[in-house]
Amino acid sequence: MLQIGSLKVGMQLNVIVNDTIPKRALFIAIFCIHISFIVAIELAIRYFNIDGVHSDRLMTYLESPLELLFVVTVLAPIVEEIAFRYALVKSNYSYLGLLFGVVFAFVANFNSYLFVLMMLLNVLAFIVFRFSNKKILPKIFLVSYVLIFAISHSSNYTVASLQELPVYALVIQFFPQMVLGMVLTYIRLSSKMFLNVIMYHALYNLVFVGLALMQL
Repeated sequence: MLQIGSLKVGMQLNVIVNDTIPKRALFIAIFCIHISFIVAIELAIRYFNIDGVHSDRLMTYLESPLELLFVVTVLAPIVEEIAFRYALVKSNYSYLGLLFGVVFAFVANFNSYLFVLMMLLNVLAFIVFRFSNKKILPKIFLVSYVLIFAISHSSNYTVASLQELPVYALVIQFFPQMVLGMVLTYIRLSSKMFLNVIMYHALYNLVFVGLALMQL
């Protein structure tokens, strides 16, 4: 009996290991490809001398490196992931995630159109979870959250600085956030641990800010 019990435990451990290692390897591979892609975009921007603007918030935080590190690797990943991706998957607390998203849109001083869109999207998400058996929001919701996530980063810049850019430069300016939103959404849907999304976001922010600082 002891041998059978130990055999079952061993089999369970093997299943856990076999399920965990490939996912970790996949996440590491995604991160490396993602960062390489962002670096390639930055190099292309420099090579073709494409117009761009530096984040006004980043310039402010340069006066306090520790504050910058805390905001980039702790505060921003936690707050943004709860607001934009926690409620993508139905759970006992998904409604709180939707409510937090509305509060975040208000506190982050979204422009009126973006705020209304965030409100509407979260109300519709609540209806979907409340009156259907869906465990994951429909694709149109996932795409919408990615778009709002990318556009919401416009608050890092002054309106005047963005208005000076041509349309193609604006697209390039926010393209990295668009790609990040898609990658984080994939990780949220494919991983049972919400912490994985936060950790990925934190590592990305650290690398992205490092690249931005190199251009100053």
